[in-house]
Amino acid sequence: GLIYADRLVDVPMALKAFQRALTYQPDDEATLVRLADLAAQIGEWKLALGACERLVKNELDADKRVAHLHRVAKIFKQGFNDSKRAERALNLALDSSPTNDEALQQLVQFYKDASDLQSARVHLNRVVGTMRARVAQAPLEGVPYRVIARAMSARAATNTPGSLPIARAAAQLADLLGSAGEPEQKLLANDTRPDLAQLMKPEADDVIFPRGIPLELRQVFQLLGDRIAKHVGVNVQAYGVSRGDRVRAKDNPVAAVAQSVATSMGFGEIDVYLSGRQPWVMVAEPTSPVSLVLGISITNSGGDAIRFATGGALKMAQASLAIPARLPIDELGVLVIALLRLFQPDFPAHKLDADAVTSQHQKLRRLIPTNLMNELRPFALAIDPIAFRHDALARDLRIAQLRAGLVASGSLLAGLRILASQVGAELPGFLADPVAQGLVSFALGEDHAAVAR
Repeated sequence: GLIYADRLVDVPMALKAFQRALTYQPDDEATLVRLADLAAQIGEWKLALGACERLVKNELDADKRVAHLHRVAKIFKQGFNDSKRAERALNLALDSSPTNDEALQQLVQFYKDASDLQSARVHLNRVVGTMRARVAQAPLEGVPYRVIARAMSARAATNTPGSLPIARAAAQLADLLGSAGEPEQKLLANDTRPDLAQLMKPEADDVIFPRGIPLELRQVFQLLGDRIAKHVGVNVQAYGVSRGDRVRAKDNPVAAVAQSVATSMGFGEIDVYLSGRQPWVMVAEPTSPVSLVLGISITNSGGDAIRFATGGALKMAQASLAIPARLPIDELGVLVIALLRLFQPDFPAHKLDADAVTSQHQKLRRLIPTNLMNELRPFALAIDPIAFRHDALARDLRIAQLRAGLVASGSLLAGLRILASQVGAELPGFLADPVAQGLVSFALGEDHAAVAR
């Protein structure tokens, strides 16, 4: 068979020889492969299909089965003009080995050739969903991140908004874990600044802020505005800086980067301070103009880290949540419970200092005028006293800041490095941390696509 096929180039005789060989070893892989390829070459489609079906049935290795199923798809499409069965073979190939790059590429190309972008999106989403579940179980496995990066890049080509930011986040993780290939390197080399227009839309808040921060509570703090800042107090000296330590965008590269983010988010000129006392701090104090305080360890980490910290902090300021976001958990609980008791006197104070809540309640009653109380009332009454937990609020304020930082910087890796360094951990091991997993889950999810461009 080999002599007829490769030397004498007599395909019909080669086919007869390979068929005869199969009478001795019916499941010999090499013989079946040559038989299938040669039969397809001269249009003996039934013979080619029979050999391929036997290869698929016998093959235990998922990646090798992909190649055989691709032969089947080619036979159905070219030999029998049966696109439906070709599509099924390509889907079976991808189901057989979801991490196989060629399986994904072939299926996407099939739909592109058919101008069926909707089906391409459906199957790409299916692959990504499978990989998301896998990385949730094994966050240190690099290949699933690579698959997500390639699937999302392909989905971006179908004009699905928000796909590329997810692809970039996945590519960063694949690269971190040593699983990135040339497509991921090209994606990461394309250093484009995020478009923050989506982040500033009101509907983006429903994505950025988790459920532990009720919409009604956000409305309460928006209406209170500067009153909470004046009540709690604002003092940049707590971070080891003073008004004389401000850095200007025209003179300082860190301030220039921070100001560019602020401008993109609709802020005017901001005051920027660099803190050595708290090297990983990232807060925006609601002064006029806003005072952004960044730790020097963040600012020394480069532009993406500065954008991450700036975007997250300024998003809190924009939502009038900068003060709640930087309060210790119990202080936050005392403030919020005391505030809500102005409208719901029996609002439970779970494990909080009752005297502190009472004292805060009295101060807030004097702080808020009657007309504002009337505006606040419907929102405060809508907050469920049974479901509300101040510790969940504190956790979700932090999560919201991290999500906003990710969108503002376009760099998941920058955020993970900050988080890891804050607790003295290192990447990639820190990926298994619950906080890291929460940020990764958002970065790879559809909520990210809704607010990032």
